Amino acid sequence: MPDSLSDLAAALRRPVTDGKDLKAIETLCEAFLDRPKAERARAARELPRLARGADTVLLLSAMAAVSGDLRYYDELLDTLEGNLAQSRLEGLLHIHCCIGRQLFLMRMNPASRPGFFEERQFPFYRRIVAEIRRRQAVVPPARRAGGADTGRVVLVTNQFLSLRHQPSRDLLSYAALLEDRCGREVVILNTNIMPSDIHSLFVPSFAASVETAFTGKQMVEVDGRAYRMLSSVEPCVSPGKIGWFMEAMAALDPDAVLSLGGSSVVADLMAGTRPTLCIPTTTGATLSLADIVLDFGGGAAPADGPLARSWRPFRFLHSLAGAAPRVAGSRAAFGLEEDAFVCAVVGNRLDDEADGAFLAMLEALFDRAPRAVAVFAGHTGALPRRLAASRH
Repeated sequence: MPDSLSDLAAALRRPVTDGKDLKAIETLCEAFLDRPKAERARAARELPRLARGADTVLLLSAMAAVSGDLRYYDELLDTLEGNLAQSRLEGLLHIHCCIGRQLFLMRMNPASRPGFFEERQFPFYRRIVAEIRRRQAVVPPARRAGGADTGRVVLVTNQFLSLRHQPSRDLLSYAALLEDRCGREVVILNTNIMPSDIHSLFVPSFAASVETAFTGKQMVEVDGRAYRMLSSVEPCVSPGKIGWFMEAMAALDPDAVLSLGGSSVVADLMAGTRPTLCIPTTTGATLSLADIVLDFGGGAAPADGPLARSWRPFRFLHSLAGAAPRVAGSRAAFGLEEDAFVCAVVGNRLDDEADGAFLAMLEALFDRAPRAVAVFAGHTGALPRRLAASRH
């Protein structure tokens, strides 16, 4: 540990000039993930002494990454909230997304700081939304009292990419369901709010993907069906972007605003002015200011906290439009023995994600579990050749 700790401290003291510098620090932090808990905690406590003069956000986020201790995020948020009015919105949102990603990847120990989501993460996001509203003088368009329904619903997403991106497919499935079964006109707002660049010195950093082809007002055609979409690829939460979406909300005058996924800033700016509902895209608690926040499936109702009133039970059992009906099958039909321990790998990007490193991990697992076998479901081109070369 001494060498890796001293290397990390030296990297934290040096000026960080680009993403490569942050990635190098992230790699040094990852070296501690498999160390014993006490050793990780001890290393984190040593860092302030060894890395004097390091940027506060950089140092505290590195200490959290090394130890998995959420209390360092407490300190980080204390620092930010003491100077929130002067902080750049892009930096605040970037840090929020980075923390959320660490929690989603289960890199942090929830027992190290019980109540972190309810007491710190959610209130921090609420303050970011309030700061956007205040600084950009956002006035969400409210419904006219006594006005008739328009029959229109707006479906808001932080990120629409392609049909290889499952949440994007889910979005189109929900749009089709709302139109076909509920008789609603649906307009998709692709906001691309999550930072696509580095706006803070937080490690591990996070940058979202943006599909530049989806910009402006357009019709997206998928499987012979057209979807109306308004999309912006302007950076993060720039005033022009937020203002454009608020103008679109006013012009569309939707009966309800539905967001797919948490931390949907544009949808949450509408909370309190229109009926709002959030459909989750992952397990875990969903950050949303919507009137109704659905559960991803199998969760328990929160007894208190910010979602105590808005949470509703929900199971994510929606089938893709055009999916083939279920057909009874058997292990024998796939050449699998009845007593085999079967691991199913399902994906839309198997050629990209079931790469050499992934297969090496499976091989190391199967070396120790001789009855285990993996099956792959999804479109592939190169994967069968990789599998043929495997010793399993």
